[in-house]
Amino acid sequence: MTVLNATSARIAQQVLTTYAALLTLPDLKPSQEINGLLGALVPLCCEIHDNRVVSQVLENSTVKAIIPALRQLCSQSESCLESYWTDRVMGLGKDPDSVHEALKTFPYYENYEQLAWFELQAFRTAKGPKDSLPLKCAFLGSGPLPLSSLCLLEQLQGMSGSDKEVDIYNVDSDSEAIRLSKALIEKLGHRAQGMHFIQGRAGSREIDLSDMDVINLAALVGETQEQKEDIILKVARQMKVGAVMIVRSARGLRTCLYPEFDIQSDSCAEIRDILQPMTELHPMNRVVNSAIILRKIDPEVGPDGY
Repeated sequence: MTVLNATSARIAQQVLTTYAALLTLPDLKPSQEINGLLGALVPLCCEIHDNRVVSQVLENSTVKAIIPALRQLCSQSESCLESYWTDRVMGLGKDPDSVHEALKTFPYYENYEQLAWFELQAFRTAKGPKDSLPLKCAFLGSGPLPLSSLCLLEQLQGMSGSDKEVDIYNVDSDSEAIRLSKALIEKLGHRAQGMHFIQGRAGSREIDLSDMDVINLAALVGETQEQKEDIILKVARQMKVGAVMIVRSARGLRTCLYPEFDIQSDSCAEIRDILQPMTELHPMNRVVNSAIILRKIDPEVGPDGY
């Protein structure tokens, strides 16, 4: 067996073993067992390997067959983890500052900070040098622990020239996620000023996104390429000219955890007529999600106009 084959076999076996172990659990709430399983799987999927190794793992027939179900388990586990930590943080903090300090003890807090920073810099690149920072932002699929929007809010408020009011709209179809996240924001008080919440489905006509400077689509919104395309197209039609959409995705072994979105697919031709692909970010550190940056085209100027 070659080194490449041995490495891919080791990774594939660990993915399959983790999946089998997750299936035996009574639930996916945080526990010593599930923390151990996912605490090993996530770093495994973030390892850097030769492209041939990655292909061998993802093309393994058994791995390929279980990936959709594994993603579902990871998604449910992530929701349970966020709900647990939202309750935990609210219990630990007695005032906005102590709640904020408790929030920073979330195991993946730094990952969210880094991804928010990457995306903010990509937004500024996509908008061009003459444009200002985003003042109206939407997060579709914000979840019970809206860390992405909180990290973005904090970064925008801390940047020079950001004395203007920033509004961030958190959208989720799950009423319990909205309830929990709103309760957390109330506890954060002045530290979360400008956070708003809307219960509804991404792409729904009832949610007005026409005034947003940037719209972020969470990695778990849409389980397949086709579902994501449908949502993105509906949202894109609502966006104002020059607005930016950030689509979170995954690449390589990380697709064991999150679905990938391919903006270069032939099926995305209609999307590319409305949204110009600007860049893709593929972190190579502990940050799991990739990000695809798209800008709404001005039909009178064309895709290269600002």
